[in-house]
Amino acid sequence: MRRTRQRFGRLLLLIGLAPAAAIFFFACGYGGGGYGAGGTSVAGTTTVTGNSASVSMKNIAFNPADITVSKGTKVTWANNDNVAHTVTASDGMFDSGNVNPGKSFSFTFNQAGTFPYYCRYHVSLGMKGEVTVK
Repeated sequence: MRRTRQRFGRLLLLIGLAPAAAIFFFACGYGGGGYGAGGTSVAGTTTVTGNSASVSMKNIAFNPADITVSKGTKVTWANNDNVAHTVTASDGMFDSGNVNPGKSFSFTFNQAGTFPYYCRYHVSLGMKGEVTVK
C-alpha cells in the first residue's frame, strides 16, 4: 500500500511539473524548431574583406560566430531563426534590442579592437561571438 502511494505521489509531481517544463522550453525557443543539441558558436574565425559583412542568427547560434573586419566595415546580423535574438556587445558599445525573425541589425565598426557580443536570451546556450577590427 505504501509503495502505491509513493508511486501515485511521484506521478502527481510529474504531472504538476509538465506544464512548467513546457513553458520553459517554448520560452527558450525549443517549440519544435528543430534546434538539436542547442546553440554553440561556430568554431574558427572568418576574415571579411570589403566594407560589409553578414552574420546569420540560426539554430541559436551566430554564424560565423567570430569575424575579422577592417575599420569602417558595416556588419549586419540577420535573424534567420524562428525566435527573437539580440546582438549585445559585452562592453555596451552596441545593443540591437529585439531582432525578430526575418529582421536584421547593423553596426559600423570605426575603431580597432576586439568586441565580444552575445544574445541576451540565449547566452547560457552558448550564443555568443566576437568581431575583431583591424
